[in-house]
Amino acid sequence: MDTYLCPACYNTCDFISLPLQLENADEALESLHAVTYYDGVIKEMIHTCKYESVRGVCECLGDFLYYATDFQNIDLITAVPLHKKRLAERGFNQAEVVAEKYAERMQLPFERILERTVYTTPQASITERQERQQNITGCFSLLTEAEIEIRNKNILIIDDVTTTGATLAECAKVLRAAGAARVSGLVISHGN
Repeated sequence: MDTYLCPACYNTCDFISLPLQLENADEALESLHAVTYYDGVIKEMIHTCKYESVRGVCECLGDFLYYATDFQNIDLITAVPLHKKRLAERGFNQAEVVAEKYAERMQLPFERILERTVYTTPQASITERQERQQNITGCFSLLTEAEIEIRNKNILIIDDVTTTGATLAECAKVLRAAGAARVSGLVISHGN
């Protein structure tokens, strides 16, 4: 890993060893794994990616995911998309940069498969679980320009943070409806 995460800071991370068991889990999302809890240095790094647009930190977090996980039987990696308006505000999709680096390390293809069709209130600003689910329902579709065949593929979808799993579950529904065999989720952190 590079200088964005020194060994001393790495050792302060609060790692999660088992898949998350979320109450709002949907069967379209086979499993959801988070590497750490959303606090400390990892929280600061994610904040730097999202709000300060430091691409190198995102790449470092992609390496972090690679060294902290061991996924098998994945055919394709993708990321939770941002709406075009939010993408214009931020300059890049931090989850996509993390996922691209992770895919590079895993020697697997990364593809943009999904698009966010509805501009919503950021999930982080909504405290009620049911409201989070309602906020994200129906917001994703297959990207019309995507030329990748996903039928019968095992897909790993990456995001930076999850709380309820609602966003990843919505993405998984779209991918499964398009014929994906299995959809798993991987996030850097799990927040409350």
